[in-house]
Amino acid sequence: MFVSRFINFLRGYIVFSAIGANTERLINEFVTAGIKVWNIRMDRGVLYAEAYAADYEQITELCTRNTMGTELVRQRSMAQSLGKYKGRVGIVLGAAVFTVFLFIMQSFIWDIEIIGNTAISAESLEASLELLGIRKGAFKHSIDFRDCENKMLSLYNEIAWLAINNRGSRVVLEINEGTKSPEFLSASIPCNIVAAKDGWIVSVEVYSGTKMVNDGDYIIAGDLIISGVVEDSVGNIFMRHAAGKVIARTEAVTEIVQPLVVSQTEYTGKIKKRRIFEAFGLKIPLFIAGRVSGEYEQSTSQSRLRLFGNELPFSVYTNEYVFYTTREITISEEEAIAIAEQEVKRFAAVQLRDSRIIASQEEQRLEDGVFYKKVTFLCEEDITKQQEIKLS
Repeated sequence: MFVSRFINFLRGYIVFSAIGANTERLINEFVTAGIKVWNIRMDRGVLYAEAYAADYEQITELCTRNTMGTELVRQRSMAQSLGKYKGRVGIVLGAAVFTVFLFIMQSFIWDIEIIGNTAISAESLEASLELLGIRKGAFKHSIDFRDCENKMLSLYNEIAWLAINNRGSRVVLEINEGTKSPEFLSASIPCNIVAAKDGWIVSVEVYSGTKMVNDGDYIIAGDLIISGVVEDSVGNIFMRHAAGKVIARTEAVTEIVQPLVVSQTEYTGKIKKRRIFEAFGLKIPLFIAGRVSGEYEQSTSQSRLRLFGNELPFSVYTNEYVFYTTREITISEEEAIAIAEQEVKRFAAVQLRDSRIIASQEEQRLEDGVFYKKVTFLCEEDITKQQEIKLS
């Protein structure tokens, strides 16, 4: 990270080499002596590492004690770099001001990047982050990022996993959209097994607990199917972590509505761009204000300004407008049927991926220029769901 590199430069650091047969013991003695070394590497039997310049005398002593030769390869520090400008007060003062500026800037959030979202809009995610205090210009050291991760997960059922990474003055939200994995209770927690869906019981396998249903029973979501309350042969009652597999026949329904008159997009080839400069959360338009008229698709890209390879809290946003026209076309009934069938296949692949489809029943009709298709699937699936037994 830039800040750590800059701190090393501010304190003064060295690159040294050490050669000999006791490399591992030497590194262990560095740790024991509290000497911080980093960027450790071996090259043709020679150990290279970096450390603070103030520790070099102690490093040479430890190398001598371990019969290893040492050599100073390079030394760098801010004092050394500014020494040649000691007669130029303005340069030294400017460097000091710039140093303070960088430290202050690294304590605030100046950019937020979102990665991995497809169905959830970036605007929605940014608004939620702002409610949690993560916004441009916020003091990052007052934010509990791990707590914000948990709260973001509770806000969006569509997110299976996310991470909020603090990278200098930039915060990166990485998400993975999809169905959340079911939460499983620890085996030490007493629980019942209840039905996750309505259906007809096909088979019940009890691994732990008391069976409460039989094959052929019709149950509704929430019904108790395996109890965690167990009674032994002499009448003693115990609370157990119920476990088992319960297969039931369930129904799933999807309905597709496909008009025969649809809109078709044709691009005109006209493209318009507008740029906005952002500094410290303040956005400055780099164009003459005016309304963009017509039908268009808008996309936004961001270019971050850098200094010596490090990102600064300045960006240029480019809004691109791609213009098009629309016209209505009429598709045939056969085309509407094909579109509806693709939607049904997509539903089965996503919504019923954990089920075994036994049969399906279709209903379809054409009415007032609209094609309707309804498919009812008969499936077999495991409907078990854990429910903790609350002991008051």
